Amino acid sequence: MRWMLTLLVFSLVSSPLAAQEICPTCIKEERPQIVISRTESVEVSPDTAEISLQIWIEEVRVEKATEKLRERMKTVFDIAAAEKIAKEDIKTLHYQVQPVYDGKRLFSAVERPKSYTVSQGVQLTVKNLDRVGHILARLSDIQDMNIEETVFTLSKIEEHKREALKKAAAAARKSAEDLAEVAGAKLGRVLKIQEASNFIPFRGQQLMRTAKVESSMMDRAAPMPVSGGKLTVEASCTLTYELE
Repeated sequence: MRWMLTLLVFSLVSSPLAAQEICPTCIKEERPQIVISRTESVEVSPDTAEISLQIWIEEVRVEKATEKLRERMKTVFDIAAAEKIAKEDIKTLHYQVQPVYDGKRLFSAVERPKSYTVSQGVQLTVKNLDRVGHILARLSDIQDMNIEETVFTLSKIEEHKREALKKAAAAARKSAEDLAEVAGAKLGRVLKIQEASNFIPFRGQQLMRTAKVESSMMDRAAPMPVSGGKLTVEASCTLTYELE
């Protein structure tokens, strides 16, 4: 009697599950999908220039090298102030003090440095592009100065990325509508959206100057010709639609 009762309870519990597994109306039918990806771009004139420079000095004594570096950097800051470059637009990239050895040991197991180098890298952000050539010309006059590169970029990159992304999304939707129409279907809901963007600033030709370069090689009467050209901001959009 107990065995029959257990069998009856098991049948009542398992029967609905079995019926649900084989029920045809419970099987979800997946609709066809379409995936479209498009890339669009916008061209924008740069509004900012970033000038990276480095001062490198070698002296027998660290104190002497540091003193010279301080004098050179004061000239840089004076030029920046005269060109109305804000303090927050002057960024120190690095500051290094390193010993220089000649490979000789004099009556000692410890090699002593023959001199020391002190270097400092600085980046100036210039927002008036008309003054970039004048600033480069003035900076290149500073002794022991290397102007490493001038990068033309955008201060509001995200706004231009959104503009390119809107164009890419519109192009992707239009292509999806056209393909769906050819297939005799209609676009349903959006199942997935993916986006990506890309922006490469323009790097101007490097202008290098050290104390070994004679000032007569450059005409100080006129500013250096500098142009940032046009910058391209790209964005990609991938849309996944359900077809009806």
